[in-house]
Amino acid sequence: MEIFFSAEDRALLHDLAKFGIPTFWVDAATRQILQYIEKPDRDSGFFVSIKDVERFLKSTVWGIYGSNLLEGNFEGELRILLSGIQQMQKRLSHPLLKKDTPLCLVTGGGPGAMEVGNRVAKELNILSLANIVDFRPKDGAVVNEQHQNPYVEAKMTYRLDKLVERQAEFNLDFPIFLMGGIGTDFEFCLEEVRRKVGSAPSNPVLLFGEPEYWRKKISSRFRCNLESGTIHGSEWISNCFYCVQNAAQALDVYESFFNNTLPIGKSGPVYEDGFCTTYDQPPKSI
Repeated sequence: MEIFFSAEDRALLHDLAKFGIPTFWVDAATRQILQYIEKPDRDSGFFVSIKDVERFLKSTVWGIYGSNLLEGNFEGELRILLSGIQQMQKRLSHPLLKKDTPLCLVTGGGPGAMEVGNRVAKELNILSLANIVDFRPKDGAVVNEQHQNPYVEAKMTYRLDKLVERQAEFNLDFPIFLMGGIGTDFEFCLEEVRRKVGSAPSNPVLLFGEPEYWRKKISSRFRCNLESGTIHGSEWISNCFYCVQNAAQALDVYESFFNNTLPIGKSGPVYEDGFCTTYDQPPKSI
């Protein structure tokens, strides 16, 4: 059975890490001895195999948000995308992606799109991580139980009442969103707010799928905020999100970003849909 940590447990792990006291987990699921490790400047961490500690500490982190109910047809495109990033890093010298940069991929650790992400990452020798919540059914709750998928190599776990804290501790450098439900909507809003308030840099976020789907999800809310003036000064947030339909388009976004030619951040354009498509879409003048 999985062990789920409380807020007090994680606070103790954090204190032990700060004092240089190593903490280990003999984990039946991964059949490994895992050590609790926090990345520099982050007050949260993962239990990582001892052999992978240095790789984790130096890594740039991608992540997959999506439904636990739908696996979709994303696996082939994700494999091409992550392989393309690995090839890209051989010729780049960006602080987040260069020849010797280890790569990690984080999911929620469950089935569906999360399992696809962990499986492809492990296949490509990208460290496969998960933030796992105790989703076992509770009285009166409508929650789909999520068993840990077998492709997770490093992890942190959370009790259900700490779901919000878990989402705050993904700490992704490059999020990728797939089709998803209420949980995915929540995760999108958190990534949006992180960029608005500056707790996360203006790195590109990919929205994988048809533009019309993401317009239904995002555009009416963005336009309402835009027209009412409630995001005055933060309209630029729209240029942090890029709708793509395939790996080639996604790699174009990353190539531009790592070459410092992507118009992103506070000095960038505003897109009236709340996100940018990879084909020609004139930005809105504010």
